[in-house]
Amino acid sequence: MKNLIVILFLFVFLIGSVSACQYKINESYSQEEEWFYFDGDFVGANLEMDKLVWVENSHLSFTVYNNLTIPVTVRLDYKVVSTWFGLDEVKSVEVKVEPRDSDRYDDGHVNTQLNSYIGITDLDYTLIEPEVSSEYKNVEKQKEVCRTCPNGKQCLDDNSLCISDNECGSSICNIVGFCGKDKIISCEHYGKLNCKNQTCLMPSTKEVGEAYMCEWECKSDRFEEGICLKSSEQLQKEREERIKQLSIFGVIIFIVVLLSYLYIEKWKRGKVKKERQKEEEKVKDIRNEIIKLGEEKERINEDIKGGNKEIQKLESQKANRLNEIKDLEEKIRHSKGEIKEKYEQELIRLRNKNKETEDKLKIQRKELLEQEKELKTKEKELEKRTEAYWKEKALIDSGQKQNLRFNEEGRLVFKNSGKLYHVWKYEDYLKKKGQKILDNISIHHIDRNKYNNEIWNLVPMDKKIHDINNRESVKGKFNHNLIESYNWESGIHQIKEQLGWKDSDFPEQIQKELNEGKNRQS
Repeated sequence: MKNLIVILFLFVFLIGSVSACQYKINESYSQEEEWFYFDGDFVGANLEMDKLVWVENSHLSFTVYNNLTIPVTVRLDYKVVSTWFGLDEVKSVEVKVEPRDSDRYDDGHVNTQLNSYIGITDLDYTLIEPEVSSEYKNVEKQKEVCRTCPNGKQCLDDNSLCISDNECGSSICNIVGFCGKDKIISCEHYGKLNCKNQTCLMPSTKEVGEAYMCEWECKSDRFEEGICLKSSEQLQKEREERIKQLSIFGVIIFIVVLLSYLYIEKWKRGKVKKERQKEEEKVKDIRNEIIKLGEEKERINEDIKGGNKEIQKLESQKANRLNEIKDLEEKIRHSKGEIKEKYEQELIRLRNKNKETEDKLKIQRKELLEQEKELKTKEKELEKRTEAYWKEKALIDSGQKQNLRFNEEGRLVFKNSGKLYHVWKYEDYLKKKGQKILDNISIHHIDRNKYNNEIWNLVPMDKKIHDINNRESVKGKFNHNLIESYNWESGIHQIKEQLGWKDSDFPEQIQKELNEGKNRQS
């Protein structure tokens, strides 16, 4: 009986590695082995053939190992192949090996080229003699394995980096952070210092305000309650810097006081200008509101016109339907049967239509009343805002707001003397031209706006014509009520109409404004 007895082979090189560790323990394990018997006697276990095919000195060689206590003869059947040399040879060889010995067989082929490849394939091996029997047995054995530490991982060797004792095979993680035999070791080797026999730390690494474990960690020479403080040298520099800053501050204060005085003087001069600009903005806002109110008034007027047209249309429809109803009622009185029934149905339809028209008329009239009410409200708002605009503008344009007030008639007068501002302004205008106002002359506001004191809106007029009975249309008297308020063109027209003036009868500033108006129109 021939038994195959070998333990595999490695092609070219056998490469293996086993993790090494410093701290080991023995571990029991069970391994199955093949035991061999000759004539009933045990002759050994596990006949091995190791390094079966390997290259030595550029030759292909076989080495057969015999672990038995008797000599054995093994036949090797194999094929030599090489694509480089074109080899494909089947070979067979018998190798006899003495007990507990090995024998090597040299095939004879030489690997002469670095890039060539000569290999062994289809390898088979058979035990020729002696005839032996075998059986497999489980054998208890022991092996060394790396020890596991309390952290559940493989124990670290000495000098390995660690965080806690539970990681180290020595059960000690020293103060530097390496596994070893001693907890307390010299820190100088690592360029550090021993801190309370707990850890090794670098000196002079902590900045001001950072916490420390040992005082010498602070870069400064001052520390307190676990916090690094500013150094004595730094404190001295800060004291010197404060003295320097105080000196500079004193000079700055002096400069600031001087500049403040100059600024206040300038500010006083500019304050009036800024206030004037602010007031002009206020007047501008009021003017924009007036424009907006005017536009809303026009819109409401248009809506009222449209509403009136709609009412007229509905009234016409109502009248037409009433005539149709009257005709149908007459026809019903003189008809019978189906024709009468037809007229009655048509009468019902017309009456329903007429009712719908009446309902629409009610709604339309109600909306018209609301629009007329809204129009009156807008007109009052417009009148109020217009007066506010011109009053504010009059004060700003005067440039003497602090010296002026409005009297009981709403006219702008000087607080002390009570003199009318628009008269004073016209007198001042004539004075610059070397002229003066005659005693029998009044100053008239052309656009009927007593707050518009622009020179082109002021015109001298005989007191007898201007002041007496000016609210009625009396021959020889000027009727102000015919002028459309705030309308300069209307005022010019009424002067021409009532007094018979021509353009040449007006003062030169009015004539200039009239000419510019004609140029704009052309």
